[in-house]
Parts: sequence; structure tokens; C-alpha cells
Amino acid sequence: MDVTERFKPGDILIANDAHPVGIIEHVLHPTSGTLLVVERAWAQRQYVVANATTVASTEQPFGTTSWHTLSVGLDTVISRGVYRRVMGRLVPDPHRGEISRPHSPENDMAAADAIRPLLAVQPLTCAQPITCTVRHGVACLGGRISTDAGSLEAAHVARSVNDVWHVLVTIVSDEALVSHLRRAIRTDTESVMHVLTVSVRNGKGLVEVKSGTPSDAVSRLADVASEIEGLVSIDVHVASADRD
Repeated sequence: MDVTERFKPGDILIANDAHPVGIIEHVLHPTSGTLLVVERAWAQRQYVVANATTVASTEQPFGTTSWHTLSVGLDTVISRGVYRRVMGRLVPDPHRGEISRPHSPENDMAAADAIRPLLAVQPLTCAQPITCTVRHGVACLGGRISTDAGSLEAAHVARSVNDVWHVLVTIVSDEALVSHLRRAIRTDTESVMHVLTVSVRNGKGLVEVKSGTPSDAVSRLADVASEIEGLVSIDVHVASADRD
């Protein structure tokens, strides 16, 4: 992978001593080599700069966000300078603070154990198949949910828990899938005129069409599922003549 494609804003940086460094905000490409401007974990609006040559490995354990592990410790990164923004420019921060709290798998387990029961009692997330893991202080939420608002509530709950400094969400909402499905159906001008209703439940789409809809239109609507990420399947139901 080309270095210009390997790093992107939103990626997570971890030191070789398991300390989370933070989230990449900008990727700079001066003639001296690629630099990563990183907003520090547990220290919002405070930044460090890491050289891309110190990245030892990259993985994507959750969703499309890349996690980069450095070949140096957090203390080495901090010793090269801590910054804040003034009028959009990075300037040395005289109040750089201490190295963030040490990471431990026990902290991650405790955070995940705290998040799950909170999700189970929130009105928009209870009884929803949401998965939750915590890694290096980053809460990773996945699974399915009925509404977009429920996805936002899940993220808010996770951020409220100690030992969590960032939240990654790949929850798929039925509400969002309905919007994607309707948009895809509208592009098929020959089939859209036959559609009565569109719904999604637990990732499975249901399209109700008018009685007498041509079989080729039914087939095209059923094939839409392959074009929409997160949509498990589509069932096309032909309504009775009375429904028309």
C-alpha cells in the first residue's frame, strides 16, 4: 500500500508499550517524509506529531478504521513535542501534562462490562443486537439497530464510561437501510412505479409491489440487495388486487 493511502484522518495510533497515542487528525507530506498530526488520547485539543517511519504495523480489527502501532513508546513521542492550536497553527503547549493513563486489558474489560448493561436499559438501544468490545480504550460498537437515533444514543452511552476515550461505530440501522433502499429503487424507473411500500427489519428488506407487477420488475427489485452494504436480503411481496 502506498504511504499516501496507508494513513488517513480518523485512524488510531498505538505506542509499542500499548499506550494509546490518539487519533490522526492530519497527514502531512513534507519533503522530509510523511508526518502524522495526532490528537492525544485523553487530552482533547492537545497534539503530538509522529513520523510515519516509526509505524511498525497496521491492522483493521474493526470496520474500515486502521490501527497503527508504533515502534516507539508514548514517552518517546511526547518527548518530541506536545502542541496546541492557536489560530489554526500548532504551537508548543506549555501545559502538556503527563503521559496518559497506562493501558491494560483489565481496563478494557471493565469498560465493556459497564457499557453493555447501560445499553440494555436505554429506550432506543434495549433489546437491540448491539455488540460492544473495548480495545486500548476505544469502544467498538457493532451490530444492528432500528433507528439512527439509537445508534447515536449507543455512542453517547459508550463515551460516558470511564476508561473510554474514543468510540467507533459500525452499527447498521434499519432506518438508514430504508433510505438507501428507496434511493436504489428510484433509480430503476421501470420498477419504481410498481412499488407500494418499503421497509427493513433486522437488516432484511421487504418491498411490497402492486398486483400484476411484471416478473422482470420483481426480479430487478430483488437484486437491489447486493448493491446496499448491510442489507441482508430483500423479499418482494406482490399485493393482492384488493390492496391496489
